[in-house]
Amino acid sequence: MEVFTIVLLVIIAVAVFVAFSGGEPVDPRLEVKGSPARITLDEAKQINRIASLQYIHPQLARSLAAKLQGDAWQIAQSGMCTSLLDDEQTDALLQLLDRLDPHHRGVALDNLLNHLIATGHARRALELLAKTGDGLPRSPLLKAPLLRAEGRLDEARAVLDEFDEHSGDAEVLPLLQLAREQREVAQPDKAARTLERAWQSMQTDAELQQYLGLDTLLRELAELGDFARLQAIAGLLPQEQSPLAITELIRAGLFEQARSLISKLPSHAGQDLHEQMLAAMLERGQLAQAEELLATLDDVQRMPPLLHLAQWHIGRGTFDGAASALQALARDVQQRIDLYLSLWSLHAEERPELAARLLEQAERWLAELAEDQRDELPFFVLEARLLAQSRLPARQRTSYELRRGLEEMERLLGSMDCYGRIANLTRLARLLHKLERDEDALAKLAQAHEQLRRSAPDDELEDFDKALLLENIALAYLQLQRLDLAPAARADIPPGESFGEDQWVAALVEHDHLQLAIQHLTFFTLHALAQPLRQLTDKLADLADQGQALRGQLLSKLQSDAFWEPSGAAT
Repeated sequence: MEVFTIVLLVIIAVAVFVAFSGGEPVDPRLEVKGSPARITLDEAKQINRIASLQYIHPQLARSLAAKLQGDAWQIAQSGMCTSLLDDEQTDALLQLLDRLDPHHRGVALDNLLNHLIATGHARRALELLAKTGDGLPRSPLLKAPLLRAEGRLDEARAVLDEFDEHSGDAEVLPLLQLAREQREVAQPDKAARTLERAWQSMQTDAELQQYLGLDTLLRELAELGDFARLQAIAGLLPQEQSPLAITELIRAGLFEQARSLISKLPSHAGQDLHEQMLAAMLERGQLAQAEELLATLDDVQRMPPLLHLAQWHIGRGTFDGAASALQALARDVQQRIDLYLSLWSLHAEERPELAARLLEQAERWLAELAEDQRDELPFFVLEARLLAQSRLPARQRTSYELRRGLEEMERLLGSMDCYGRIANLTRLARLLHKLERDEDALAKLAQAHEQLRRSAPDDELEDFDKALLLENIALAYLQLQRLDLAPAARADIPPGESFGEDQWVAALVEHDHLQLAIQHLTFFTLHALAQPLRQLTDKLADLADQGQALRGQLLSKLQSDAFWEPSGAAT
């Protein structure tokens, strides 16, 4: 990765030079610092793009790297070796190493060794060296862990001591590597001193580098058992960085210390941390502590860890016995119903008997609520009941229950506010589709879209609300295979509020609109949790000639400047 950072710095330097000189560089081929390579500005951009793509989709990155030539090919391919190693393509890796020039082969081999050592596979690093015929590397931070892996601890310590003696101007990341190795060769005091040096350097560069390596620093302190220092550093961190320290305290089971730090964060920032803590308590069998933690959380924070606890009981087969405790931990009847509906959705397909019991209990609690307390819960309970019917063969469905349920859901829509009515019309359309009533489903979507168009200021719909509703309508149209209607809904999204491209691309892929998915793919969808790019390439791999043609379109898009520009729109 260091090589690609260097290339990026070259791009910035040349761009500044061109801007101030008012012309092109005399030599269009640029020197790369620390390398004999000379590349063009365009090749430098391509190399950086390939480096970014490598961690998202290595196979596509390798395809793009293969298109480069000369020194650019050498630089890009030296960065591809780690992905081949991760994919266990050892023969391809060895062949690629043989094709690299001596400099880039050395860079690639050092990157491979560093990757294996950092992930705890020093023995595999030795095996790799045996296959390549190379001796131990010259770099002390690579050589020491390999000596350690061979059982040569005194030699490893000597190498580390020499590096430590001459590391006065070392940057943060090498210091963190040194501390890790000092800990591994049983030099905890030296490791602690090195970590302190890294922390001081990190504070100096924090504004520029945003606490680069902080997660490693905190993890190393935890490995040393120096939780007092970890907690002290956590108190000095800016608010957005402190969750890293809290996570390490949670992993160590220091829950009181973690809770003390969480209490200083805004409520929304503590939600994930509370769930992490509850999970860690349950892993240790500390059920009473987990329940006590839940009792301290407010209504907003409570639901995710409460659901986690319920799932834990279900996994252990103790849910029925624990049901009363879970119900007591829910603050009110509405929260109990929400909990049981969430559990129902998680188990409806794989454990229908359990799901049925959960839904029956939710319905019983619903009857206890006064009309003004019910909100949308009756609609959701009916939806769950009819979704259960949709999973049955058509001849086994109860037509009376379906008809009465749909009529009641239609009636409930009339009492909702504008946002709830439109959102739940879309949910009703999806339900009707699952019940194989597509004409009715299309009518509900058209109704939802029209109501949104006619919404007035009194309906209190912000542009963000409208965008979310329109996105859901468009995705529902895709589910109904109405590609002619889905884009029209998205076209009405207010300017500046377009979002959810990853969901849109994922839906296009799911419903086999692959060419359109390629057109709508943007830089921002690369990093989406839904991983639409991987889903897309998996589908292309299943196609024959058409798949090859579409793959060519995808590669062309990934090579284009427009795709990588943050403001670039899909074409």
